[in-house]
Order: sequence, then C-alpha cells, then structure tokens
Amino acid sequence: FNFGGSVLSSSRFSSSASSSSGVTAGGLRGGRRLGRVIHPVREPLKVGQSGDAILVPHNETIIESNLNAKHDNADIVSTCRPAHLAQNKFVSLLLDEARRRLDELHKDDANKGNGNLALEDSISDEYLRYDEEVTHISESKDFPSQQPIIAIETSKGKTYHTRYLVAADGVHSPTRKHYHIPMNGEASIQNLINVHFRTNEALSKLLMGNSTTNPTSPISLNERNGENHQAMLHFIYNSKLVGVFVCHDGNHGEWVLQIPFFPPFQTMDDFTEEKVRGMIWAGLGIHPTNDNIASAINSNDEYRFDILSLRPWTMSSLVAQKYVNDSNTVVLAGDAAHAFPPAGGFGMNTGLQDAHNLAWRLTLLLKNEASGSSLINAKSILGKYERDRKPIASQNAALSVRNYQRTLRIARACYLDAQHPQLLIKLLDSPPINFLPLHSRREMFQKLVQVAMMPLRSLEACSTASKSLHANYIESNVRAILESGGSLPLVFPSSEIGFAYDEEKNNWNPNAAMDTAGYVPRVKVGHRLPHVVVEVFDASKDQNVCLTERDVASMKVHSEKGFSDCISLADISSQLRQKLSVVDPIFNLLPVFSENIDDRTNTAKLIKSIADEFEMNTVVTPVFPKRPRSKFEGVVLVDKNQKLYTLAKREALPGTADNSNDLIAIIMVRPDGHVASVSWIHEAYANDNNSYNYSDQIRGAIKDGLAHSIGHETI
Repeated sequence: FNFGGSVLSSSRFSSSASSSSGVTAGGLRGGRRLGRVIHPVREPLKVGQSGDAILVPHNETIIESNLNAKHDNADIVSTCRPAHLAQNKFVSLLLDEARRRLDELHKDDANKGNGNLALEDSISDEYLRYDEEVTHISESKDFPSQQPIIAIETSKGKTYHTRYLVAADGVHSPTRKHYHIPMNGEASIQNLINVHFRTNEALSKLLMGNSTTNPTSPISLNERNGENHQAMLHFIYNSKLVGVFVCHDGNHGEWVLQIPFFPPFQTMDDFTEEKVRGMIWAGLGIHPTNDNIASAINSNDEYRFDILSLRPWTMSSLVAQKYVNDSNTVVLAGDAAHAFPPAGGFGMNTGLQDAHNLAWRLTLLLKNEASGSSLINAKSILGKYERDRKPIASQNAALSVRNYQRTLRIARACYLDAQHPQLLIKLLDSPPINFLPLHSRREMFQKLVQVAMMPLRSLEACSTASKSLHANYIESNVRAILESGGSLPLVFPSSEIGFAYDEEKNNWNPNAAMDTAGYVPRVKVGHRLPHVVVEVFDASKDQNVCLTERDVASMKVHSEKGFSDCISLADISSQLRQKLSVVDPIFNLLPVFSENIDDRTNTAKLIKSIADEFEMNTVVTPVFPKRPRSKFEGVVLVDKNQKLYTLAKREALPGTADNSNDLIAIIMVRPDGHVASVSWIHEAYANDNNSYNYSDQIRGAIKDGLAHSIGHETI
C-alpha cells in the first residue's frame, strides 16, 4: 500500500526530466510519498506468521521474503497464496466455468446418442440463466405432499418452480425483503462515490513504472535500485482529492477510485464526469499545465483513461437477523446475508465461504428427499448452516469496521478528521442555520471543505514541496503510525484460515491487536483440517494413485517423487471425491494410526465395515505412517512424519489421549473440509469385549460427526 499526495511519487521525476512522449515535469509531477508498506503475500504463509505489514524505510529496499524470515523453519499453512481478485473478474471466471460445464453436459449427452441442437438449447436454458432478473416470487403448497413450492418469475417472461431457493441477490436483496428478514447493524457508516475507470496502454505503463527504456531516466534508476512504486491500494491526500485508488489490474488498466461523499450537502452534480476526471488526474499525479483540464488532456492524448461507471454507494456493517425463512425453503448467502466495509476484502471471501458451507447441504437434502429417507430434514441441516455462518459474518463485520477505522487514523495524521464533516452537516441542519435555503448551505459546506483540504497542497509536487514544514509534520505522523503497525492489514491468517464453526463461541470478539495474528493449525471440531502433505496410495493395487494434470496444477505439492502422488489434507473430502470419481459430497473418516501399531489394516477394515452401516456417503481413508504391508480395499494416505497424528494428540483432552502407544485417532471430516468429530480408541482393546465395546466406540464417533454436520442432536 502507498500513502501520499498522488499515485505517482515525485521522486520519480526530476525538474528537467521528460517522459518519452515529451510531457515535461510540469505535467508529470507526482506527489509526496508519505509511506509505503508491504504485506506477506508474495511467499507462502508460515505457521504462526502474522499478517502485519512492514513500513519500507527511506531509500531502502525490503525483500518481501524477509517478512517471514523468523518463521523460516515453520511449515506453510496452505498450498495457496493470498491473491487479489476483483469481484467483476471473479464473476467472469464463474461464468466461463459454467459454460465449460455445459459443454461437458452437451458432450456427454451426444456420446449417449441424444445430441441435437434443440436439446442443447434446453440444457442451456435449464442450467445457465445469465442476465435474467427475478421480478416476482411467490410460495404455494404442492399437492398432495403439501410441501412448499416457490415460483419465480423473471424479466424474460419465464416462470420457474423450485423446492429451495438460494438468495444471493446482493446487499439490497429483493428476496430478503420479500420474506421480511431484517438486517442488524450500522446501515450507514460512510457514503462514497465509486469510480471504475480503465487507463490506456501508455498511462498503464507509466503508472506501473515501466514507461521508459532510457537507462539514465529517474524511473529506470529507481527500478534498478529496487524501488517499487506499484501497489494495490493508494491512499491519496491532496487539495483536490482525498480518496483511495484500488489497482485491480494495473497492467491492463483496471482501476477503481473511492471518493468520500456527503449528501445532502453534496449531490451527484458535484461529481460530474468532467469534475471526476480532474480528481483522477490530480490523484494520479498528472497535472496538465492548462487550467482547462479537458482541453489540456485532449491536446495530448497519449495518456488517457475511460470512465466505465460512476455511482454512489453506502458503506455499512450489517448481518441478516436470520439466514433461513420460516418455511425452511429460502436461504440467504453472500451480500444478501451480510454487508461489510471493503477494508480487508472480507465481503466476497465470506460469501464464498457461505457457498462452500451450503452447497453440500442442499445436495444431501435433495438426495435424501428423493430417496424417501428421514435422516435429514431442511430445518436441521439448513439451521446448522445458519448457526455455522452467521457468527462468522458477525466476526468479519466487526473486523472490517476496525480495519476501516485504521484508515481514519492515517487521515487524522494528515489533519483530516472524518468526524468534522459529520459535525458540519449536523451544524448546517440545526437552527438557526437550517433556516437558510439548502443551496446556500451546500455552498457553505463546499467552501469549508475546500478550506480544510487546502493545506494538503504541501503534499502535491512542486519545487518547494520537499521544504514544506507542514508536509514534513504530516509525513512524520503517518510514518509513526505505519511503523507501529497501524497500517491497514491485507492478510488475516487467524480469521481467513483459522475460522471455526464452534457454537460455544458465537459471541467471540477478539481484541483488535489480535486481528492479524498468525494461524496455528488445530485438529478440533469446527476447524478446517490443516494442510498436511500426504502420499496417496491404493493399497488394493499396491501402487501410488496417479493424479491428473489438473490435480498437479491445483496442488503443487512436492514429494520425493515429484507431484504425482501427494496431496494436501486441506479440503480432503473434495479432493478424494475427484480422485475416486464420486459425484455426491462425501464425509471422510480418517483413522490415524501411530507408528507403534503393527496390525493396522484389520482395524481399518473394521472401521470401514461399520461406516458402511450408515446411510450417508462416508469414505474411510486410513492414515498410516508408512505403507501398509497387507491389502486394504481402497485408498490409504501415508503421513511419513506423523504430523496429523501429532496435531490431533496435541488437542486431546487430558485423560482422553494418554501417552499410550496404541491410540488411534478417528477424525471425521465434513464435505467442506471442516472437522466434524475427533475420537480416540485403544487398538489393544479391539478384540477385548470385556474392556468396552470397541465397535460401539467407532459407531459413536461416526454418529457424533454426522450429528454435528447436519444439525441433529443425535443420530
């Protein structure tokens, strides 16, 4: 993240430097750089590594791998690294994937001899409805079952009937309003103008620091010295603009600018396209010498940008009062269920977690109803979705508000206080001033705001900027905050990876100082099964399970033999479902054996036979410290370093897992990769019926896991 008078730093341009286009320093001036922080995103995160940013010292370079230097010997927490993905890009990826799946359906149908154009069109209509708005929702009873049926009418004149409806229709969700589900929290924290714009190739190269090939130019010298001017967020403070530039894809010119907005004393007339263009140029640090911005830019169009959208929005912190309607047929997900300040990127991530938790539940529910089984009902399994996800949304809402407040600290360091405009609005709305016409009070507001921003001219590039005492004070204030860890964090390991579905901690509210705490893996109910690299071995064939090229690309986990035979335990149920070509979601039962137990496969077979008694799709996958000597019908996992066993034993309660060498951990993992139950049994008692009923212990472990997953008290 960069903090300063503009996106372009004045250090990049000397008073006599000129760009390749001939635009002199009078046009490319840049602003004063107040500070730059880097986050641990380039290298894989390590166990215990915090998400704190580091302030880059003056005229020095920090290699980002140094961020986790003190954790060099620690394990990585995931095969994945943090990534910056704009929501519009993600929607495009989802749409492409949906179309790819449709193509596969078409091919499968054609292979069965049913392929024809009319059928393909019907499949497209049935499975992919894009750019189609819901206009009306109604609910009725099916005859003769008397089950609720939802009718959905769309903008294309079509009507669809469904048993269940997932409302992922945004923060202003018409579906949520239709079912009278209120939102709780703070509805209006700040009003902003969102400006989506795209720069042309020349401007993109300039902003990304690669606009020149002249080896003696200031830009190239800075690059060769390791100074990096690229950033994801640019917090800008100058006399013409206070706002945040979000660089979604700088190489392709994809940018967003967020500008504070204060209705009713500001209106969209104050943010016409021409006025906003002037703010963008000032914020980028490109100041045309001609007072008429439009003509100055048009006269030299090498650097250009197009405004794609310009709209107001309201920052809020809200969570739906409930996620499921009274008839258990409509489920809220994504922004329809929660709305956060964008600081921290929790909005889309929380929505993805919603979908991850919900999809397998709906699949099991529909399969269960189709089979006539009474094991699963909508009230229990969808109620469990709400009990899982609503506390997480509340935690993320609070964390996002704290992140937003961190940005206000930086503004106060620039002698800007977010409370001042609110106090001014309150004053203008109070007698006797409120007797003045609204347009007069608007003029007063605008002039007072301009006066408040005028001292920020010291952060704009000019020959005396470096000598400004005011700018020096601001820089000192900002850097003091950044150096003490007061910057806006980007990575939150304990919340993003370590979140857990623990109903005993629904009111969990960590100290703000713990927001960026490192992630420590835990084998505990509700937590994600940790990342542990294991070998996949088919014990029935005495050979490794070869992974596909797509598996290799997604996993990128090394083993002694390369990529071909290792996976991560993270999201193990989903991975094994792909390996075993299982269509439906699976519960994964992991009997984890210590190295001191010799006869492992017989016990694994017993556990597998007991798991087969249940109606749920449960796959038993033993975890051994080395390859088994005898045959086992199915896939086994080899954890040579016994990391999973060690993590599980670390969590065991006193008296549950003693120091005996014959303990077996039975871990049930839900289809979404979260731990459903952890039980411990003694291998030595497997054939000793006088000690306790060994089989009943195993059944109890499975029942506990299924009950926790689908929301039943008992099974």
